[in-house]
Amino acid sequence: MDVSIIIINYRCPQLILDCLNSIHTHTQDVQFETIIVDNDPENGQGHLIKATFPDVKWIDMPYNSGFGRANNKGMEIATGQYILLLNADTLLTDNVIKRCLDRMNVRADIAACGALQHYDDGSPIPFYKSFNDFRKTFYILPPGGSIEKTVNRIFPEPNYSDPDQYDWLVGAFVFLRQENFKKTGGFSEDFFMYGEDVEWSGRLGKLGKLIIFPDCTYTHLEHKNP
Repeated sequence: MDVSIIIINYRCPQLILDCLNSIHTHTQDVQFETIIVDNDPENGQGHLIKATFPDVKWIDMPYNSGFGRANNKGMEIATGQYILLLNADTLLTDNVIKRCLDRMNVRADIAACGALQHYDDGSPIPFYKSFNDFRKTFYILPPGGSIEKTVNRIFPEPNYSDPDQYDWLVGAFVFLRQENFKKTGGFSEDFFMYGEDVEWSGRLGKLGKLIIFPDCTYTHLEHKNP
């Protein structure tokens, strides 16, 4: 098995159906399995997904366990050499999984890779490119001037030799080696939702580079997931 794709369901069956359709439409020359972890099996309408895609592996959580814990459950049963964590509210627009697979196969220096997010109108979604880029948001500063220069000096941007290397990967699309899940133990389960991708990236980054390939993209339907 090349890739195990893990998606979390929380009352969003139609989003997942659209996501799965996009995966099957665009993914070629890749042996993959799909694992759905349902964080609300009583109300998540999982039967709609199972009826359309009967081959998915399904995990019912006993309660709404949050993003990180649910993904960890999926990764525990994954059989792929690689794992792709994919948000329910995403759509693939080309064979991005094959592109990531091919590059990871020849780049042993990469611990995990991501892709650039686009809104559904095709425009890019901005994101923090480094830990210090994020830290600077805690400072409300006038543009320019000595204060901004001081903050930039205290929190300099990293100077990587690889222009595609970043400090962390957005949790909506994370493509990693299965062995690196096992080495890190996955997401910290101290987080319920938000921030867990930043913390985990810090640990993954100790195993190798975190790369976002500029020609790898996907659509993220932000704010449409309950």
